[in-house]
Amino acid sequence: MKRLALALVALAVVSMAFAAPQRTLKLEIFDRGNLQPGVLENGPPAQWIQKAFGDPNNVKIEWVLVPRPKEVEKLNLMMAAGDAPDLCFTYDAVLVANYANQGGLADLTKLMTSSGSTLASFVGKEALDYGVFDGKQYAVPGKRQLLGISGTWIRKDWLDKLGLPVPKTRDEWLKAVRLFKEKDPGKVGANLVPVGDAGLNINLAYSFYKPSAERERSGWIGPSSTRPNHDMGIAGVKEGLKFANMLNAEGLLPKDWALWPKNDMLNLQGLVSNGYVGTITNNLAYPWFYNLMPAIQKNAPDCVWAPCDPFTNSEGKAPKYIYSPIGIFNFVPASSKNADLVVKYLNWMADLKNMTKIMFGDAGVHYDLDANGLIIPRKLTGDQVWEAGNILDRTIILNGRPYDSIDKAIMAQTAAWVDAKYPAKAFIDHYKMVQKDGVPPVRIANPPDTLAKQGTQLMDKAEEMMKQLIMAKPAEFDAMFDSLLKEWLDMGGRQVKADMLAQYDKEHK
Repeated sequence: MKRLALALVALAVVSMAFAAPQRTLKLEIFDRGNLQPGVLENGPPAQWIQKAFGDPNNVKIEWVLVPRPKEVEKLNLMMAAGDAPDLCFTYDAVLVANYANQGGLADLTKLMTSSGSTLASFVGKEALDYGVFDGKQYAVPGKRQLLGISGTWIRKDWLDKLGLPVPKTRDEWLKAVRLFKEKDPGKVGANLVPVGDAGLNINLAYSFYKPSAERERSGWIGPSSTRPNHDMGIAGVKEGLKFANMLNAEGLLPKDWALWPKNDMLNLQGLVSNGYVGTITNNLAYPWFYNLMPAIQKNAPDCVWAPCDPFTNSEGKAPKYIYSPIGIFNFVPASSKNADLVVKYLNWMADLKNMTKIMFGDAGVHYDLDANGLIIPRKLTGDQVWEAGNILDRTIILNGRPYDSIDKAIMAQTAAWVDAKYPAKAFIDHYKMVQKDGVPPVRIANPPDTLAKQGTQLMDKAEEMMKQLIMAKPAEFDAMFDSLLKEWLDMGGRQVKADMLAQYDKEHK
């Protein structure tokens, strides 16, 4: 027995000698400055991830906090010093492209094939392609669940009084807003604003843009290529501005829209809140997103907003700008020795059960499920709280919620707004309209230097010119447009657009 015991001890020593040493996996997480020290690193989600993923894989999880307002600056410093976390992320697509082109990122192509099948299936090829540079998977973009940005609502109660249907075309929409002005169905008098737009709304503009291929759109100049409302040189922009000029001349736009401060939404919010506006095209579910409904219900209790998608083009479609199918870019620095663990971790996260747990905790403890299977977080305090920070900051492969259908995702995002006047279907219809016929941004990984040097000036000038054109006397519009377009192209618009097109051709051989 003594010999057997010694043999077992010796075997145990040998086994320990050959056991794989514990590895440390460093994961980035945003520090938004709204939590007590230690919560992000040691709170319930961090503890569970260690227990559910770290321990079974002999991995110690270490969270690396990066200040959200300075994330690019901090990331650059860590990358330059070679001490960046094993898993990093950023929303800056150009930054990721620069890292990849300079050899700063680990190639994840083979790892995605060998141990990332669940991850690849969850994110999808369309989104994954945004992380491919020179044919190699250098980043794993997070999937954006809902792509719509801007949608249109119209006063259903006013339409009903006029015996009009919810408009389905631009002509029907124009007929409705003209009758709003003529008949004043809401009896608001001099306060009436048939169209609550500060100039030419972007969805209406898109209905005038000449249908074009991605290559042509690569030359559009705007805050992003999804928002080319700051570009004088797009085919069809003249017709769109001329239509807006007509709306302004007929008194259908807000009287003082041209004096509104840039990006100031307070003027429009005041008009909508008082029940003066007939139709609005703005951010998703605008009256609810900006919490205007309490004021609307008080000031205009008969008001009923209906979603519509009326801005049809020459093909009968209603194109509109939408997000690209990605959120954040996840990547592994070339200096990391743990690329395999990163892919394994993200692949584990891609299981909806794990993702739901990371975000919301446990059913019956931290949240409940309603009759539609939607997650309803409980109102908890103190130590009862599961994730005290932003619930999306750890589930970085999804910009959205862990549902297996788009309808459920929409219902989850809008559940708090549903009531007798606005059923769930109204919001589902709206979200789907906002995404229908959507035009995503054109990807140029390395925009030309001329865009960086002249882009802001060109966009500011275009915005100024467009305002002039919409406010101009109709008889002077054509000559003024031709003159301003030439000025804008000569000041750099022509060159920047040509350079963007050339860069697109270079990257899409």
